[in-house]
Amino acid sequence: MDSNTNAITFAFRKPKFPLICDFDGDLFAAHSPAALQRRLAGVELADEKKARFVDASGEAWMFLAEKGIFAPGFSIRRWRKIEVIRMFNESRSANSMGLQYPERRLANRRLDVIVRDIAALLTRETAG
Repeated sequence: MDSNTNAITFAFRKPKFPLICDFDGDLFAAHSPAALQRRLAGVELADEKKARFVDASGEAWMFLAEKGIFAPGFSIRRWRKIEVIRMFNESRSANSMGLQYPERRLANRRLDVIVRDIAALLTRETAG
């Protein structure tokens, strides 16, 4: 990011918040563009680090750290409910909190609700 402003530029459009961010198994949630900017400012993004982002609609996003650009991912496919849940359940963050999001009865839950639930869990744990 630009060291003078630390501003994030959104390419094409902004994601639907909340956004779940995964850096090599360490997860956090961003509920607004300002929150995303604050969190990304504190993250070292080495080339070997795997970063994944999913918004409330299930869309994948990418962050080009050297340019400070946040953009929709190249994949046309949206994240599936089970993929979002397993990203959380298999993360170091969930493990350290001792939490697991239930994988059963997925047909009864919308993807945006699952993303919001997981974002709330992540926010509650980082705030507390």
